[in-house]
Amino acid sequence: MDSIKCFEHEKLIDRLDLSEELPSYWRKLVDIAFNAIDLSCVLRTRIFDQTQAAYSQYKRFGYLPDKLLRDCLAMHQYTGILFFSLLYKDQKLRGCRPPSPVATCSDPTWMNQSSFCFFNVRATDIELEQTGNLIDATRLLPILRAGAIHMAPFFQSIFGIVYAQDSFKIISDDVTNSFYEAIGVSRYDQLRYFIDCCHLTNKAVGYDMTPHTATFSKLSFDRPELFRWLRWSPDYQSLYQDMPVEEQYQETIQRQYVRDIADLASKTCDIFSIGSLEDTQADIKRLDAAHQLVRDVIRQEGYFPMVPHTWNGIGLPGIKLYDHERNHPVWDYRNLEGEDQSEHGIGLHSLFKFHTNLKPNSSPFHDGSDPQSLDTPSYQPTMDFLTNLFPEVHREYGFDFLRVDYQDHVFRNRPLRNGQEVIVCEQLTCSQLLDISNSARQAFPAAGMLADHMGTDIERYRKAGFITILGDEVKFSVNQDKIEKMFKFNAKLAQLSIRDPSLGAPALAMDTHDLGHPMILGMDLPMREERSTFLLRLFLSRFSTGGIGNRPKYETLGNQDFSSGIYRCNNQPGSLKWGEDRVCLSGYHRIEDLYALLKTDLQHSMLLKYRVYEQYSWWLIAEPEIDEKYLFFCWFERETTAGANSKEVICNISSSELPAFIRYEVVQGFNLAAQSTNEFVLSDEQFSLVPSSGSNIRLTWPMFSSWVLRLEYK
Repeated sequence: MDSIKCFEHEKLIDRLDLSEELPSYWRKLVDIAFNAIDLSCVLRTRIFDQTQAAYSQYKRFGYLPDKLLRDCLAMHQYTGILFFSLLYKDQKLRGCRPPSPVATCSDPTWMNQSSFCFFNVRATDIELEQTGNLIDATRLLPILRAGAIHMAPFFQSIFGIVYAQDSFKIISDDVTNSFYEAIGVSRYDQLRYFIDCCHLTNKAVGYDMTPHTATFSKLSFDRPELFRWLRWSPDYQSLYQDMPVEEQYQETIQRQYVRDIADLASKTCDIFSIGSLEDTQADIKRLDAAHQLVRDVIRQEGYFPMVPHTWNGIGLPGIKLYDHERNHPVWDYRNLEGEDQSEHGIGLHSLFKFHTNLKPNSSPFHDGSDPQSLDTPSYQPTMDFLTNLFPEVHREYGFDFLRVDYQDHVFRNRPLRNGQEVIVCEQLTCSQLLDISNSARQAFPAAGMLADHMGTDIERYRKAGFITILGDEVKFSVNQDKIEKMFKFNAKLAQLSIRDPSLGAPALAMDTHDLGHPMILGMDLPMREERSTFLLRLFLSRFSTGGIGNRPKYETLGNQDFSSGIYRCNNQPGSLKWGEDRVCLSGYHRIEDLYALLKTDLQHSMLLKYRVYEQYSWWLIAEPEIDEKYLFFCWFERETTAGANSKEVICNISSSELPAFIRYEVVQGFNLAAQSTNEFVLSDEQFSLVPSSGSNIRLTWPMFSSWVLRLEYK
């Protein structure tokens, strides 16, 4: 056995002969791994055994089938580096970065046929209280059966909240491997390495763009002209020089404030010998110290950046008073009816300035003002900044698409005048979002946009440049009414997609990163749903549509084995509570295996017919003129008592609904809705299809199971 293992190790060393060129940061990582391995025979054996096993499995299956997420994290860090080095060598890249799997796509419609996984790098340490990092998180990628990674924000943030970004350039300590940074692999190269590993595993990577920063962010001091500012008197009893808030929002006053803030920030940067607070070449501690001093000075001068208005607000936020105990302004949020909306306020963000000529808590469109006052031009400096964001991160790091945060209400309060949008509240408009989308595509033709919106109104969002939204099924229970609604929409989407293949689609999501929010569902997936419901959602996400009108799957990291904590990890440093549900993981892979098997056949197919009953549904997917069709059965009412799945379901289908076919083949049966831990995959013999009275057919299968049949008509 030892001689065989030594022989395998020698073969692995030959495979790892990376004398050819590597990207510089790859070379450093590989050299560190080999130098460490050479110090210990025990470590060498362990690393080579793990690497050989993982590489062999991945090349055979295209993923790692028998490992929980925590099992991958438990592998040695050098195993991950050597594993990805083997994948790198397989592509014969000769020092170039791995190409994106969508690099040859001429437009973003690839997103319609892809699948997405939300991935918070910070949440990926094996220990609950620790944070993950960009190097070690790569070991999770070979498990995920998704074609695109939606990365959570990874730049510096405040209060532990990843969506309260303090910088749009400085990568957070929370996702940086300090060991590798100390020996020469910068945090920026670590991000490049993570994206390279995504590309090596055939995953596109998405950048999460927020239309706001944290209050007093580094960016707000480097580029104060991109924000609105208010100034308080020295005693904070009133606004500066007793000016009303409406006057302070005027452009002449804003220009004065911007000049003052820029001057104070510039002088502070000179003291610390840095080019700016977001200087990626400077020492991080020096940047943070300079930022603290700038913040103190700016606050002493009475300046505060404007926060976002509420989702249903109008105009700009007003001011109530200054809270001396908590040391921050109390903003006045009003809706169209003048009602206080403070419960929806987000005071830890600073909103970019998108338009000029807006007033606090008022809308000239609704209050009968002079029509001339409806003119609220787009603010070009901010739009120049935002339209250049994706091209910059694509060029620097290799991102493939972008997701835009806080777009769930982009069409609310959007009246038209002479065919043009009237700005009722300070938010990005459809035309501005379209500019961001077009700029991204100019930089990278495949770059599409994903909207932070749970709904099915893709036709509206497509006009704003989005190719994908999240769908709304994830918010609701799996029952007859919701299944009926889903199929009705899926059939409509298929017809729309025939007319316009570039339309885009709402995803079919199993989960999103913020469903645990108290104002949404309030619980993470494992707390609000059982394993069977998750697997039902997965089955429906993969097979309830054909390639025409396909709806992408959307999942979050941790769903695969029922790990929990994704919402918590977005809002405080720490990692997921890793799951141990191997039945769930096996079901996840089995469904994905079947999808991979049928994907080519389904690519040009569409939903032709469906029927939904109280406890189960069936549907037909095929190319209309092709003599092979797929018939799906899904029992969606979950089992409440383990062991009840011995009962049988009898279904009669008339020839008017399902034309006569020559033969059928059982492709797969899954024990999806059962609570028992019986074998997940069922045998063909458990499904029966026989002629019934007249020209009808009678189908029998075990209760709580779902089936896929291939029908032949010639």
